Amino acid sequence: MVSELTSRIEALEQDIQSRQTALSEQFEALAKLTAELEAQREQLVAQEQSLHELRQAQVEAAQQAEALQDEATPAPAAEEEVSDGLASSPLQHADLVRDSELFDADWYLARYPDVKADAHLAEAPHEHYLLFGGFEGRNPCPEFESTYYLEIYPDVAEAGMNPLVHYLLHGRSEGRRIHPPFEGEA
Repeated sequence: MVSELTSRIEALEQDIQSRQTALSEQFEALAKLTAELEAQREQLVAQEQSLHELRQAQVEAAQQAEALQDEATPAPAAEEEVSDGLASSPLQHADLVRDSELFDADWYLARYPDVKADAHLAEAPHEHYLLFGGFEGRNPCPEFESTYYLEIYPDVAEAGMNPLVHYLLHGRSEGRRIHPPFEGEA
């Protein structure tokens, strides 16, 4: 009986030892995975920071380019400076889009969660639309269809002009459409 108990104790001790070894191996694997995840997270944070810095540099470069252009060119006559009182520079285009009744920032952020997820872009969604969204087929509001506008008016696409900016500066007065005709509409 004692030998049976001794055998049983030894078997249990071996089982405990093997389970402890397996548990230790699992903890080591978990530690490696955690370290890899942390390294990837740090890399992602660094990439996001770089992207933010690049976007900020892009905005600053546009501002500097405009300032240099303003310094380098003589002041145009009042009638040439801004045609019909409408925006003509990239920064004025940003203001034009932001202030337009055809740009709905809340709708844009709700419609495009990737823009909303980026803190820098979410602060100025009109800039995203101006620089990227209009050319990616994103719409500034439910009523204006960027892809439609660029497809039906290839002159705008060929000029590389943001569709909403073109419409606000020229298209509206030219009677250009901002969405496909509804059924029964000419």
